[in-house]
Amino acid sequence: MNPLLLPLLLLCLVAAGLTAALLRGRKAHAATRSRARQEHALQAQQARHAEQLAQRNAQLEATLGSMVEGVVVMDPEGRIREINPAAADLLDLDLTHDAGQAFAQRVRNAALQRLLDTALGLLSDPDAEDDLSAEIQLRPADATPNTERHLRVEAAAVTDERGLRQGAVLVLHDVTHLRRLESVRQDFVANVSHELRTPISAVKAAVEALRSTPPPDADQRQRFTGIIARQADRLEAILNDLLTLTQLDAAATPAPLDPADVGLTVAAAIESCTANAQARNIELAVDLQEDLQASVAPARLEQALVNLIDNALKYSPEGTRVTLKARQTLDDKALAKQAEHAVQITVRDQGRGIEAHHLPRLFERFYRTDRARSRQLGGTGLGLSIVKHMIEQAGGHVSVQSTLGQGSAFTLHLPAPQPPVP
Repeated sequence: MNPLLLPLLLLCLVAAGLTAALLRGRKAHAATRSRARQEHALQAQQARHAEQLAQRNAQLEATLGSMVEGVVVMDPEGRIREINPAAADLLDLDLTHDAGQAFAQRVRNAALQRLLDTALGLLSDPDAEDDLSAEIQLRPADATPNTERHLRVEAAAVTDERGLRQGAVLVLHDVTHLRRLESVRQDFVANVSHELRTPISAVKAAVEALRSTPPPDADQRQRFTGIIARQADRLEAILNDLLTLTQLDAAATPAPLDPADVGLTVAAAIESCTANAQARNIELAVDLQEDLQASVAPARLEQALVNLIDNALKYSPEGTRVTLKARQTLDDKALAKQAEHAVQITVRDQGRGIEAHHLPRLFERFYRTDRARSRQLGGTGLGLSIVKHMIEQAGGHVSVQSTLGQGSAFTLHLPAPQPPVP
């Protein structure tokens, strides 16, 4: 064997080993880099998923938080898992502290609990399972007609892919305002029927007396025809006031009004009521700031003032005074959105006054503090309601102050005209 071949063979073997080692190193490095890229891609994917999940949670929270309807999510044991602000307000719950609490311990309402138990499968009721909805009333411990809430509740079971119940969802709709409107409508219909029945009955009785046998004498005929005339006037007054209220209710938001001269409007209202005041021996006094203007239709302001003055005259004893005072005030908080200045017109009488418990309902339709006396004086029970509607449509409001034995004061708060835009 050629002695030179052995070193050459050894050299080839070493080179081959080095090449193999180098190849293994490259493969290992490539595998390491591949694993690193895969890990990095996995981390990036997880980060994207986490970001997407966070965005979805934020969107869900924003959606739930902005919903008018209340939403409550329960676990299978009936514990509160999620609740949105609307539901917390409707059910008087705390968003933080009541999470994880048993719903039955936090909300005491049998109808609502029965609905929830049916949705959770804790209560077997085939009829109820077909329609998991109900209207309930929530009454606080110190409930009054104005604090009682009416809720339309819909429940649904939360199930997994196998159909197993994992909890329930309650959706709460506040229908309190609708129920109150229905109650007002029913009361209004009942009041109208009652108010119309009284004069109609009086007219029928007078007509029957006129048609009786033997016929009444001249004095009796005069008395019965007087009754018919008075009751016809009363019916006309009621119908006119109802028509006025209907027109006010149906009117759209009024267009911007030209400034009304308060002084001229007050003078017209005083002139309309002077004869009535003289007949009752009551003085009409006016305390009017000059150059007053208000953003209100002059005809409506005049009618509102006539209604208030007429009321003051009806309930004031003879020899007293009814005062009308008009001023411009600064920074009226109730009218801050309408104008920096506001006009106040007050009609004050020296009558018997009004009991405090009547004041909150004084502007309701057909509400009277003394029904018998009001009818005797010719009132329809709609005058103050008309005043309220007219002034509110002009962007103002009406207030009343009264003390028994000292009289009452009704004040119109009106927005002053806005300066022209340059």
